[in-house]
Amino acid sequence: FNTLQHDLLLRTSSFLNCLLYYHKSFIQVLIRLQAIPFSVEVLKQAAANGSEDVAAEALCVVQALVSEEEGVKGFVESPDSGTMLLRLITVSHDDSIALDACDLIEAGWLDRNQSPTLEVTGESDLMQRLLLLLFSKDSYQSTSIWRTLKAVVKALQSEIGQKEEAAGRAVEVLCLSCAEIKEMLDGVVDDKGDKDSKEAWEAYSEDCVRAIGDCLLTAESSQLPGVEIESIKAARNRLCQ
Repeated sequence: FNTLQHDLLLRTSSFLNCLLYYHKSFIQVLIRLQAIPFSVEVLKQAAANGSEDVAAEALCVVQALVSEEEGVKGFVESPDSGTMLLRLITVSHDDSIALDACDLIEAGWLDRNQSPTLEVTGESDLMQRLLLLLFSKDSYQSTSIWRTLKAVVKALQSEIGQKEEAAGRAVEVLCLSCAEIKEMLDGVVDDKGDKDSKEAWEAYSEDCVRAIGDCLLTAESSQLPGVEIESIKAARNRLCQ
């Protein structure tokens, strides 16, 4: 599979998109034809090669297929699908691709009250990419990015004792951004006019702040190399303001 040419991957994914655009009945047909594991492999290859045009087409295919419960189940059960999406977020320069990947994490796991098994790699780069995504345009109002950030922070917390150096770099990035994170969360809550939206975002905000605070507390007690205790304490104080 890895020897397939870029053009073939692109054309195949584009053809699948054409079928799905033509009629929704093709969703079930493609699910039965194993289009989901195929598209996951295409996305892995695209992430490894930096082929954003291929990634964009394959993501469209997966988004259509996961509109069916059978498709969601097949995608979630595909080996390393969650880790692949994180890799795609990290390496993509196109914000729309990163946003689509966050949306898939939300639809595949978080909306189903499941915790994705995320093997975090390139921790600091991933954290920086998610934060840059939040800081761009109106992306901070996307629930999928905040919920993905929370899932990544929780995965990072579980790895602190195992990958100290990499975790330390990611925690350092998180510490430097705590003030902006809290400001954005407060801002989006204040922007919501109706009661239901405001309450929903207050819940997202509390969950995210709690996850970051717990991660920083674990980092503080673990005395990670390269991370000053005072920096962690200052970051935690910013979250509480």
